[in-house]
Amino acid sequence: MYHPRQRRRYIWIVLLLLGLILLNLPFVRRMPPIKFTRKLLLTIVYPFQYSLTTATSWTVGTFKTIIHLRRVAKENAVLKIKLAELLAKEKMYEALEEENTRLRKSLEFRTGSSYSSRMIGARIVARSPSNWFEVIEINRGKRDGVTEDMAVVSQDGLVGRTIEVARTSSKVLLITDPGSSVGGQSLTSRDLGIVVGGAMESLRMNFVVPAAKIDVGDIIVTSGIGRIFSKGIPIGRVTKVYMRDYDIFKHVEIEPLVNFSKLEHIFVILTSPALRGRP
Repeated sequence: MYHPRQRRRYIWIVLLLLGLILLNLPFVRRMPPIKFTRKLLLTIVYPFQYSLTTATSWTVGTFKTIIHLRRVAKENAVLKIKLAELLAKEKMYEALEEENTRLRKSLEFRTGSSYSSRMIGARIVARSPSNWFEVIEINRGKRDGVTEDMAVVSQDGLVGRTIEVARTSSKVLLITDPGSSVGGQSLTSRDLGIVVGGAMESLRMNFVVPAAKIDVGDIIVTSGIGRIFSKGIPIGRVTKVYMRDYDIFKHVEIEPLVNFSKLEHIFVILTSPALRGRP
């Protein structure tokens, strides 16, 4: 059994629904009193309806904006990852292209050099920890016909000479080491001197006579004097020439043609003792 108060509530709800239905009937809506009542109700209810609609639209719009921003943030994160992958691949392709260029130059030098019949390729496997750019170790040794005091070159020029040789590896003293000395000659004037290692991968040419016509920009090559380095191997480019009043010889500073910090592939010239030192 329903409580009397609940029964009255249900009756009012039914009457209200019936009233709404009657008010929306076409012939009832056209009646003057009903039309006036509807206009009055609309005038009273409109501000509240507008506020409710505006608030609802703002809430829905804000919710959609939040969802859109979250989706954009996720897409942005995915795009950043893809961009990083593409940049990494681009760097890898650039490195491979550089490696391919170096290998192609090495091959061209190997096949086109006048020493091609007496030259073997080698790869740098270690550098001296005490003097990083002065001594390197290569993967060629006695098994490959390498002995001490053999010239080592790259496609750019003179690298150094072998100083210690094991069965499968050798140590090479670079021309930039202060203990290195090479007979040098200007390719332009043919003036002679001794090229020795300097600081910071630099070289200098000693015992250059005052009358020598060596100028900045001249290429210095091996002179062929001695028993290790054949004549005509490029060494470096002259960067400075000067002579002080009390000097006996000219001072000649040279920049090596070989970039030792990026050196990877080199060649050992397998010269026999009878051939060493010959032009």
